[in-house]
Amino acid sequence: MPDGTVGTPYQLNLAAQGGTPPYSWSVTGGSLPAGLNLSSAGVISGTPTGAGTSSVTIQVKDAANQTAGRTFLLTVEAAEVEDMIRLTAKVSHQNNNAWELQIDASKPGRVQVQSSPDLAQWTPATEVVMSGLRENLTIPALAAETGKVFYRARRLYSGTEQPVNPAPDRLAWIPPGTFLMGSPSTEPGRYYDEGPRTEVTISRGFWMGKHEVTQREYQERMGTNPSSFTGDLDRPVEGVTWHDAVAFCVALTQAEQEAGRLPTGYEYRLPSEAQWEYACRAGTTTRFGFAETGADLAQYAWYSGNSNGMPHAVGRKLPNAWGLYDMHGNVWEWCGDRYATSYPGGTVTDPLGPDSGSSRVNRGGSWYNAAYNCRSALRFNDLPSRRYSDLGFRVALVSIP
Repeated sequence: MPDGTVGTPYQLNLAAQGGTPPYSWSVTGGSLPAGLNLSSAGVISGTPTGAGTSSVTIQVKDAANQTAGRTFLLTVEAAEVEDMIRLTAKVSHQNNNAWELQIDASKPGRVQVQSSPDLAQWTPATEVVMSGLRENLTIPALAAETGKVFYRARRLYSGTEQPVNPAPDRLAWIPPGTFLMGSPSTEPGRYYDEGPRTEVTISRGFWMGKHEVTQREYQERMGTNPSSFTGDLDRPVEGVTWHDAVAFCVALTQAEQEAGRLPTGYEYRLPSEAQWEYACRAGTTTRFGFAETGADLAQYAWYSGNSNGMPHAVGRKLPNAWGLYDMHGNVWEWCGDRYATSYPGGTVTDPLGPDSGSSRVNRGGSWYNAAYNCRSALRFNDLPSRRYSDLGFRVALVSIP
């Protein structure tokens, strides 16, 4: 299928060959991107509202009730939006010890003015919420050993808008939203710790690693590869403790900050358990992030039914609707939270798990597990010092409160 773009009207007329007209079309698996619909006449139309790749199975039925189906991938790309900020500074006419600043921007929002004596170390000087496209303000002049001071302006994101992706090949944007965390009591394969179902609001958008961290990425960053299944560096790294995963996030944050590739106020972390399940579901409420049953699991996951007893290179299966690969199976993934045997119930915002406890959460199932242990709601936990050949992680790039 041809790709679409967020905010741009989309239309595609499907066609059938053979059989007896008229034809009737319907979605029988997966889902179309948000904002798009399929008519019974075979027209996909609407205006996409979110970026990502969706897998959808479409069935066509002819007048003789003969049916045929096919699975498609439809990618919606983010709209290109130029985000320009320009800062002009001059000595105040009223006060020689102050600067008059003029900020021009392509859109309203929060802007932070930073100062530096050497263009290397930057310190926040002030913040302003721009209601229009131009803002004038006065700030005290700062002394510098060099006799010079430099200023720059950087946009601060609220979490409801998407900053420019610093690594489009590695990260997918997860928009803010609300979902039901956990599983209903009637879900096949359910465990006791998957409830009570809790309404969770993720108030700030974040980026999630499209793939589990690979052996190549881990080895390049940390100088070692603890994995048991070596021979292909594109396999997910495994045999890592929770502490190892956290150390990788810290090292990655530092390296990307030094390279100037991180948005202001963001850092790499392990996703919270709520962020993980929200990203895995990608707007679905079904047992898996693509359908209610696991009949098509082999298209999305490496699990006991198709893995041949080993993990596989990342990104070889279909992604979910938000462009994330291997959220089901391949290797379990560490989360940042401590483990609790139940959810709080009711309504919560940005939960981070309990404040105490010895075990940490891991999610997603692995190459070793049966289908029901790869469900979106399935939870597991281990001591943070444990290493297993089916346990790895993926990163999240999140705004710091």
